[in-house]
Amino acid sequence: MKRFFHLIIFLLLSISALAQEIRPDTIYQKDLTKIEVKVVEVTDSLVLYQVLEEINAPVNRLNRDLIIKIVYGNGVVEVFSSSEVEKLKVDKITQENKDSVVLKQKEITSENKKVVSNKIKKPTRSKRQSIVKANQKVGEQLSKQVEKEEKKPQLIIAKTDSVQPLLVKHKVKEKKNKYRPRAILSLAAEKSKMLTGALEEETISNYDEGYGGLLQFQYNVSNRMGLKLSSGYMQWSRKDSVNPTQSTVSTFRTMPLMLGIKHYYNRVVYLTLEGGVAAQKTSIKTFENELKNKNWQLHTSDYTFQPSAALSLGAEVKITKLVLDVSPYFQWLYTEGTEYGTYYAGLRVGIGLAMGKRKDW
Repeated sequence: MKRFFHLIIFLLLSISALAQEIRPDTIYQKDLTKIEVKVVEVTDSLVLYQVLEEINAPVNRLNRDLIIKIVYGNGVVEVFSSSEVEKLKVDKITQENKDSVVLKQKEITSENKKVVSNKIKKPTRSKRQSIVKANQKVGEQLSKQVEKEEKKPQLIIAKTDSVQPLLVKHKVKEKKNKYRPRAILSLAAEKSKMLTGALEEETISNYDEGYGGLLQFQYNVSNRMGLKLSSGYMQWSRKDSVNPTQSTVSTFRTMPLMLGIKHYYNRVVYLTLEGGVAAQKTSIKTFENELKNKNWQLHTSDYTFQPSAALSLGAEVKITKLVLDVSPYFQWLYTEGTEYGTYYAGLRVGIGLAMGKRKDW
């Protein structure tokens, strides 16, 4: 009987030992996977193990940094990275907290909706009418703003054959007084002072101030330069010193025809150099007595054409289609019987009409 009892105890111990040998080791990895193996050896950097299903299985290697823990078949637990375990726990707790917070928010939102719906009352008829009027005013204001925005210059996308579109701007109106006219037709009045005698002879010297006019046409070949053609009439008179009651003793007339170049320094100031011919004519009164108060005769010379040149520095201002021009000038003309010719200085004031437009400066 004792032998039989001892045999049973021996069989139970053998079965438990065999079960312990067959029970696998479990490796938990950081990617949240686990494998059941037989751990052969654990080093400072590696874990050596064999797969149980294979007979005479080779020894595999696994880096310790990839392992969280190993649960051996005998129940012993070896933890390799406690921080990762804590992190998993914290993530689980955090997710549970989030779920509870979302649930509470939904409950609070539903309760608030119930409270708000109970508090809201339908507006009265007068309130509805005031709301409609307010909405109409706001709509009118918005429509006015939209109209203003549409009137402003905007960019238009022009489609082309290429992939990229071209941006084309609205044509902007040209600002006033910001362009040079292509041509100017003007009329000017002149007042001049004779600086020398006309013929250096006693009977017709010492002419005083002269008056006249000028018709001018100018064509601007560029914003800086223009060609000028002008023609006019100028007359000087001289009174007799013996009998001042006589209105005129002699007159000297010129009719110049000039062609010149006009150079603009800026929008206003310019310099003009002209050359051409001038028709000259002289008229002299002769009296029968010394007092020069009786009968007299008028002696008039024929027109002679002589070369002439002029220089002027002036200012020009454009107002819409009108052009105002003011320029002091100096003019010389050749006169027979004089050493240096006849020369005079004066002031010219004109008004003109602008025709056409050139590009801005």
